[in-house]
Amino acid sequence: MLIGTRHRHSPAVPSAAEALVLSRDASRSSLLRSAAGAALVDSVEQARRRYRDQPPEFVLLDVTCDDELAALGQLRMADPDIPIIVVLRRGSTGAVVQAMKLGAADVVCAPFESVELESAVSNVLERRQATRDASTLRREVRSQDKHTMLFGSGLAMAELRALIARVVDVDVPVLIQGETGTGKELVARALAAPSLKRGKPFVKINCAALPGELFEAELFGYEQGAFTGAVQAKPGRFELADGGTLFLDEIGEIPLHLQAKLLQAVQDGHFCRLGGRGEIRTSVRIIAATNRDLRQAAADGTFREDLLFRLNVIPMYVPPLRERRQDIPGLAEFFSKRWAVFYDRPYTAMSPALMRDWLQYGWPGNIRELENVIQRNVVLGASAAQPARLFQRPSHAPIEPNHLVGA
Repeated sequence: MLIGTRHRHSPAVPSAAEALVLSRDASRSSLLRSAAGAALVDSVEQARRRYRDQPPEFVLLDVTCDDELAALGQLRMADPDIPIIVVLRRGSTGAVVQAMKLGAADVVCAPFESVELESAVSNVLERRQATRDASTLRREVRSQDKHTMLFGSGLAMAELRALIARVVDVDVPVLIQGETGTGKELVARALAAPSLKRGKPFVKINCAALPGELFEAELFGYEQGAFTGAVQAKPGRFELADGGTLFLDEIGEIPLHLQAKLLQAVQDGHFCRLGGRGEIRTSVRIIAATNRDLRQAAADGTFREDLLFRLNVIPMYVPPLRERRQDIPGLAEFFSKRWAVFYDRPYTAMSPALMRDWLQYGWPGNIRELENVIQRNVVLGASAAQPARLFQRPSHAPIEPNHLVGA
């Protein structure tokens, strides 16, 4: 808010086609019009017509008495997006506070010099442009196809997209393989997208996140009294996914003694709840994902070979980021815009120097690490996202072997 301040420079102001002065005082209106380069009206009605015919970038509202502040509320109702700078003839604290409460974008009090008014206009227009940029960015982020963006533009990802397109609407088991952080769940959700649009469920279970004693109950459900604490029956993930997709993330971590029951459910479509007697039949599409070599696990005896064969009908491989470095610029732009919108920060494109460093970095955490680094970049600035700093340990952090900070 500017009240009688002085500025060393005079920012450019819009042309008359972009600005509007509302003043009932002829002597004052000519001064304001000259200072701001604006068109002139002398009533709210005329201003509203101008809003309809040629909306201005901003309005200068000349207020010679407190009663004229009512025009501010009327103009705000006509179009709340057009900023209004109130010019007060008598700059009392009460009038300034009232103008701001009514929605003034800025307040200038007489007597003032033209540079003060021009500076107020410049500040208001900068804020409006920032708001417009943020709105445009939000629309762009919402309109982007997240799956396509994250799959990238290289040959390996083009082949993966083509394979997804061939089996996306076919009820066939899929096994997605790839390192941690490569985006395997996004592949699963892309495969389930048509059924999701039809209102079918997409149910995920992380096989690595549940202890063995709870896994069976979580996956297949249980009857009342099946174990201590089972006060009522509860359906499992297989039942919840009936008619849709069950995503078994980190399938290589499922306890060996439960793999036979899972094989039966996947193969025959029926199972028993924990503590139950009758069979439950479901129609579920199975998509599994793993960062382990299941063939080696089968050879080692930690994963059933027959379950592997049943899940691996359509194998898919998501390559690590280091094998598709050409996708890094597009992914960086996508994540930068998304996090700029999330944190309400301005979007800034990556500098060529920083992008060169990122293209040379190995990205052991893959896309997940890249997104985390960009999130940090949006919050703290590009200096915090240099590859040399990715593994730095804060001075207060304890020393731990193989500890990765912030990646």
